[in-house]
Amino acid sequence: MSANVNAQADADAGAALTVCASARAVSPGATETGLVGGADAVWLVVNGFLHSPKFDDLYELLLAAAARCDMNLRMVRTTDLPYNRERLAALRPDRVLFWDKDMVLARMLESVGARLFNQASAVEWCDDKALTALALDAAGVPTPRTFVSPLAFAAPEEAHLGFASRAAAQLGYPLVVKEVHGSFGQQVMLVRSERQLLDAVARLGSTRFIMQEFIAESAGSDLRVAVVDGVVVGALLRESQNGDFRSNITAGGRGRSAEPTSDEAACALAACAALGLSFGGVDILRSARGPLVCEVNSNPHFRSMLDACGVNMAESIVELVGRA
Repeated sequence: MSANVNAQADADAGAALTVCASARAVSPGATETGLVGGADAVWLVVNGFLHSPKFDDLYELLLAAAARCDMNLRMVRTTDLPYNRERLAALRPDRVLFWDKDMVLARMLESVGARLFNQASAVEWCDDKALTALALDAAGVPTPRTFVSPLAFAAPEEAHLGFASRAAAQLGYPLVVKEVHGSFGQQVMLVRSERQLLDAVARLGSTRFIMQEFIAESAGSDLRVAVVDGVVVGALLRESQNGDFRSNITAGGRGRSAEPTSDEAACALAACAALGLSFGGVDILRSARGPLVCEVNSNPHFRSMLDACGVNMAESIVELVGRA
């Protein structure tokens, strides 16, 4: 990272600490005191049970970007909000930067008239990899071939796992098994044989999952494309450093600045449009048959892109919310 980018990042962090301190000061704790709604209110809604340096850093970048453009963005934790439509209506903000996956709260906020970024349906479809695959396929966005597991109410017996074997016959081995919910490359496994597949499905029990074609030529790497308001604002080539087939930075991968091809940019934009995203991070596999959209993130982590590319996605996101 260049000296200028380092200096900007340091400035961002310093400004963010001040802004976050202010945001925490108005956080109402166990009551609703201090929450400000109305025509000019803008909330950054984050999960009240999720506390980690990785997420706190992301919130600080968003709050600092808002401070630089004179937006009074207030961080509000989900545990500080009343999960009651009547009470929430009395507190209703105008706009919400919704950085969580609590679909009940998202839909409740929309039902009282708040405008969400991203909207509830987009977050829901991105959070469920089966729904993502359905939406992308229906829109004609190229993806790895994908099969979805049937809904199970209890751990199925091996005699009932023929659906997995039939999918594997179409996909071939190795293939990728992913729980429909999960982040940072977790809940993702590579299986190389029928025995491994059946064992993996047995371990998953009643958890829903998808089975995807393994794209061997892109093993250990992918392209994260950042999209805001229908524009590609940056791209990060992520590469595994330890032989892992996953490229996630959290799993030990490294990122470097990259320039997406026109086809890759078009895939990323089409994926966001298909899912109704105002902004997102689109993970693309570079395959022998062209770019394939692997996953789409409605709440992308962008610190690695800032460090590697000097692109602060928080700036574009806050500007989008400010224009609304």
